Amino acid sequence: MINIQDFAKLTSRYQIHTLLAATNVKKICEVGVDHGWNLTNLCKCKPELAVAIDLWDFSPYYDFYTKEFHERNYTEIIRRKIEENDCIFPIRLDSIKAAKIFPDNYFDFIYIDASHDYESVRNNIEAYWRLIGKDCFMAGHDYLDGHKEIPAEKLRIKGDPVRIEFGVKRAVDEFVLKNNLELAVINDENGIPSWVIQKK
Repeated sequence: MINIQDFAKLTSRYQIHTLLAATNVKKICEVGVDHGWNLTNLCKCKPELAVAIDLWDFSPYYDFYTKEFHERNYTEIIRRKIEENDCIFPIRLDSIKAAKIFPDNYFDFIYIDASHDYESVRNNIEAYWRLIGKDCFMAGHDYLDGHKEIPAEKLRIKGDPVRIEFGVKRAVDEFVLKNNLELAVINDENGIPSWVIQKK
């Protein structure tokens, strides 16, 4: 049995699969998949099912991305499913609508990485919390608040840095306090922390 603070010992979110493998997870989910690099790493824990939820279309939060950009990402997810991980099951749908598809306690692990504004993160955590089972973990990326200038190359686009609003930390901290949860933070070597909570 792993302890939630074992996650805090990691130096990258791309190591999460090492702990998931020790818990024998069967069904995982990522909300906000993009081109699927993180999901591919999560799949190293060998789940039977890896649900990939993303709109892969225009979003006001990501208004600097073109439709062509989203289509390339969706095509890449399909390629990853065919060539790398047959367990991947893409759902091209708004995250809140997609959450309604599944019954309570369905997943062993959920990773939240969609829009990073406060309201979106809060809504996704609340919508997906009922979907993880007892003693299972939910995690997410960009445990940050405030406006940040993100270099274009990190966003895989060309041009000037993009100013992005983050409200992840506030949304997570409020949920942790409201539900009396323990929080673990992965202080990623790239300077962008991830958060982890556990359902008891």
